[in-house]
Amino acid sequence: MSGGRTKHKSSKIPLEKNTDLKQMDLHNWQLQKMAKGLAQAKNREFATDEEVQSALNKWK
Repeated sequence: MSGGRTKHKSSKIPLEKNTDLKQMDLHNWQLQKMAKGLAQAKNREFATDEEVQSALNKWK
């Protein structure tokens, strides 16, 4: 690939050649969280109103 980019095998998202392991770990963690969320949505597993409110209260 041109432009100094390489592709990560599992995600097909371009990563810079100088991406360090910490950044790759974060990238993989994000992909795992997204996949888990999509699987939960597919199975119609949604947060209750109380769970949503509890999460929002953490940011007040």
